[in-house]
Amino acid sequence: MLRDKLIQGLLDKALQERLIRETSKKARALQGVVSECKSAKNSKVQASVMNEKLTVNALKNLKNYRKQSINNQKNEFNCKQCGKKHKKKCPAFGTKCRNCDGRNHWAKMCRTQSKRKNMAARRVNAMEENNENSDTIYIGELKSVNELDAKETNCVWYEKILVNKNAVTLKLDTGSQVNVIPKSELLKWVEKPVVRNCKIAVLDYSDNRVPILGECYLNCETKRYRKTYKFLVTSLNSCPILSLEACRELGLIQRLNMIYKSPIETPELILKEFVDVFTGTGRLKRIVKIKRKLYSLCSSPL
Repeated sequence: MLRDKLIQGLLDKALQERLIRETSKKARALQGVVSECKSAKNSKVQASVMNEKLTVNALKNLKNYRKQSINNQKNEFNCKQCGKKHKKKCPAFGTKCRNCDGRNHWAKMCRTQSKRKNMAARRVNAMEENNENSDTIYIGELKSVNELDAKETNCVWYEKILVNKNAVTLKLDTGSQVNVIPKSELLKWVEKPVVRNCKIAVLDYSDNRVPILGECYLNCETKRYRKTYKFLVTSLNSCPILSLEACRELGLIQRLNMIYKSPIETPELILKEFVDVFTGTGRLKRIVKIKRKLYSLCSSPL
């Protein structure tokens, strides 16, 4: 009975099944079952000890491998000649650069190329800074007084006023944002104004840059008003320009706010206005010879 109770209370199911099979075939004493259980327990303890040693050895080997890989990484470095990581000899040593024809480095790590990029970036930044600091102003077309004819003077308004007590003929330009005066006009005066530097970019309506030498302040005087305005000095030998703001403040241009209704053009009005065009057979101013081709090719209509 004690033998059966001992086999029934075993926690090791494999050992329990083996003892049941053996006792069913051949009767075994209690002492034999106890010794069998002790030997099974000792074998389990030894097996667990052996597995623990193997695990420790595996951990130690992993630590050693990590140490070796870290040491190998310490020996490697980022090369400035080839751009790769290596220990000793550089693969770019003795080769020729395709960018600068230099030795012992590759084109992707060429310093000449980086210098060019930096110079280009500096130039672009300088241009952007200049564009940000300078304002762009549009004016009308600049023409010299000698180029003006009678027809143009009827279409464009000019006014002679006193500028720093000098009689100057200016063009009244309602589309201009700034006053402009040529340097040649200032050289005619006895008392010349002080011209200062300015960073204003002036363009005409064709987007052509107008050369500006500087700016000065001039006293403008008409029959009714006297005011001081800033003028941009140009190197072109052109007619001076008076802006819309100056024209209005000096009383040279007024806003009437009136609407004019133009007459409707009918065929009768056109015939009445251009009688000489629509009467008679008409004649050409010179003799015209008309030649006829005898053998001309006729093409069929499409």
